[in-house]
Amino acid sequence: MIVSRAPLRISFLGGGTDYPDFFQLYGGLCIGASINKYVFVFANELPEIAEQRIRFTYRKVESVANSSELEHPVLKAAIPFTRYTDALNIATMSDIPGRSGLGSSSAFSVATLNALYRLQGVVKNSTLIAEEAVMLERKIIGESGGWQDQYISSIGGLRSYSFSDRGVRVSDQLISKEILDELSDSILLIPVGLLRDSSLIASKTAEAASTIKGQRILTEMLQLTRHFEQNVGSIRSSDALLMELAFAVNKAWNLKASLADQISNKEVQDLIDYSLSKGCLGAKLCGAGGSGFVLVFTPLGMAAEFNKLFFSEKGIDIRFTQVGASAEIIE
Repeated sequence: MIVSRAPLRISFLGGGTDYPDFFQLYGGLCIGASINKYVFVFANELPEIAEQRIRFTYRKVESVANSSELEHPVLKAAIPFTRYTDALNIATMSDIPGRSGLGSSSAFSVATLNALYRLQGVVKNSTLIAEEAVMLERKIIGESGGWQDQYISSIGGLRSYSFSDRGVRVSDQLISKEILDELSDSILLIPVGLLRDSSLIASKTAEAASTIKGQRILTEMLQLTRHFEQNVGSIRSSDALLMELAFAVNKAWNLKASLADQISNKEVQDLIDYSLSKGCLGAKLCGAGGSGFVLVFTPLGMAAEFNKLFFSEKGIDIRFTQVGASAEIIE
């Protein structure tokens, strides 16, 4: 059996500039990090005695004779894309429910590609898997959205991702493991509202990015992200990094929320305003928008205290990781 996992992610800066319609003209830059919450894919060959050749277990069970009969769009496209031809028994689960703004759909694509390749004895590097996950979701399936999620999930760590018509540039780790661990003690994910369909909001963002107003907003976001990337190397302390990142995230959120009406709403903004009023340094909604999780930055090392005192322990404790997706063979 293959056990494949891909981390969820938090995007800090630059979300929206990774949409092709924008970055092919102006360039794009995103800064994000993988977290210790995962999408898992379990896969092995289906026994010959099985009536069907493909069985997929997720929130429901699909048993079909051919991949073209599958309802799930990602697996339906991934099987022929990877040239997998044997009988297949595959299942998935996640540490956090999907449609929560943490890149779960792209993490599933990354984990699925790794699983299908490993079943065939093929090992591909993380950058190539990210490229193929983008192709699978954005070009073959045709879903709207940016490119950062697939790269963050596959490669992992806290990095910057530069997008242009010439390709994608991935930075080294932006900060040390020690500072990354301290930063993990200063963040919380606070659930807000109902789960939502990110593809609909992504399409609205793409539409906004084609307007003069949208391009101006995204250009400001791009400049903000570039400024942070250029200066992060000179930041020597966890406290200084936290303050700079929170300041940049607050500014970036205000810009992003003005892109389209569907990105924010009263419930989201009320939680962000409440967080800041209680002494949090920064807050933003994760993902394309609408609902999901609000990321809050607490003073250094005080996430647990803020969760208990101000959020009734509703916040989810997460850690940043330095590694991305993986797939292992279980005998």
